[in-house]
Amino acid sequence: MHVLTAETTLPDTYLDVLGVDLYVHSKTLKEKSKYFEAFLDSPDKATKPSTRAGYKYTWVSMIDEDGSWYLVAADSKTEPCDLSKLEGNKGEHVSNFYKLVCAMYGAPFDLNSDKDLAPIIELADFYQGKPALSAAIDGLLDRGQLRVTEFTCPFLVGPALKLRHAKLFRECIVYLAGNWSIRMPYNPRAFGPKIFEIVRNCMKEITRKKEYLDASLKEHLKLYPWLAEYMSAAAACEATDTPAYYNTLWSMIKESTKYDQECLVCALAAMEELLGDKTELRFNKFYRGEELYNDFYLSSVVEDGNLPWDPTQEDW
Repeated sequence: MHVLTAETTLPDTYLDVLGVDLYVHSKTLKEKSKYFEAFLDSPDKATKPSTRAGYKYTWVSMIDEDGSWYLVAADSKTEPCDLSKLEGNKGEHVSNFYKLVCAMYGAPFDLNSDKDLAPIIELADFYQGKPALSAAIDGLLDRGQLRVTEFTCPFLVGPALKLRHAKLFRECIVYLAGNWSIRMPYNPRAFGPKIFEIVRNCMKEITRKKEYLDASLKEHLKLYPWLAEYMSAAAACEATDTPAYYNTLWSMIKESTKYDQECLVCALAAMEELLGDKTELRFNKFYRGEELYNDFYLSSVVEDGNLPWDPTQEDW
């Protein structure tokens, strides 16, 4: 099995991945994996000539007592691993490792669901190749293989943190902090202290924007009592104090006369600040305050300086 790549040189490394042959380039392994960089040419491995004719390196699978597996340099005394001791599905293990290697090559690979990412991250952690896998996330997002929604954000925020993928992390935070629904509540504490702190700060900022808007509407009511008609009409459509209510009110005012809009320009600005949509990765035509998003404020922003990792660090 080969990785589909633009590489023109012949592979020089043979990997026996749980009985499946994988032919790769040692140069790529060393560049993208600190594990292989350290051990492919380590002194104890250098004394083991490749057991596979035509290949500089031969690595085979070993299965630990707990059923987990890993690759080791082979020699003439290396015995085939006992696959009956393997914990889990062999095909899934092979597929996950292949996808990690694809990430190292910058080659595309597919995911069946957002939960498929977790075991690949475990492999990337062991083989010290998380930066390569993080870089591959962009392709998955562009192809819609990973979609951040109100349903998937709890499962993707952890992987986003482990892979230090800013775009994916920010998108998850938009949903986690912006959920104003009792229908599908999130518990930010369940995601660990780093994520909890960021979500809490974003929720405080949303609350600040909301309080500022409510105060602005109250002041405008004193000057323009007819604003109450818009607010009553919006309340007849949506429950007050919800994203859908404010979005409906905003739409009604924007569709009103130029005079009304000019009178309420400050209130409109406050609404737009609260209702601003900071999502970048949606694959549907719904807008803020509509359908799935009628319970979400989507205006949270996580600045680079507030990311829970050092953006300048290249290896981790």
